[in-house]
Amino acid sequence: MDLPRIMELQNMVLKVLGDHSLYYALAQAEVEAMLGEQGLSLGIYAEEQHLIAYAAVRFPGSEPDNLGIDSKLNHEELTRVAHIEAGLVHPDFRGQNLQKLIYEEAILQTRMLGRFRHLYSTVACHNYPALINSLKLGLVITALETKYGGYLRYVLYQDWAQPLSIDRSQVFKVACGDRERQEALLAEGWLGFAWEKNENQMLLHYGRRFKA
Repeated sequence: MDLPRIMELQNMVLKVLGDHSLYYALAQAEVEAMLGEQGLSLGIYAEEQHLIAYAAVRFPGSEPDNLGIDSKLNHEELTRVAHIEAGLVHPDFRGQNLQKLIYEEAILQTRMLGRFRHLYSTVACHNYPALINSLKLGLVITALETKYGGYLRYVLYQDWAQPLSIDRSQVFKVACGDRERQEALLAEGWLGFAWEKNENQMLLHYGRRFKA
């Protein structure tokens, strides 16, 4: 893939986005690493090799930002962690479900490598399209934490070896803006697994995790 085109697409998305807290911009060195052995990158091209969407999965290994550290994974399991790191779509091609489609393919290809078990993602609390796409892909909210120099993020997770099971007989619906309530539920072992929107706000559905 073409590194300059990826960076150009990211800059274009950031310019249109306005609120840069919604997306943590990747440095060129980070993208370059994911184009190599530290990740997996996919692009969607339109006519004349015009890059219109890009997604990457990063293999953090022993890096200190490995999200598996927060989950208390041991050293061996940390080597089996993959991060969803980017999901960029050209502003002219939004509304065509491209982010979800390219994420699905990136996840499929990562699973086919056979070396990974734990998939993580971080999403800004008010980046509703990215949050909905992550939940549609089967990840669940496991934490609400400050990342990337002070930005509040949902941490989402999927276990490919032992998929998380959620008791849906009792569900709490919590507004995305209610940080205190969500943190309390997450601390008690509840997981965010679904959503609904009404006229005024977006609600997340939390269910208790079944014990293995």
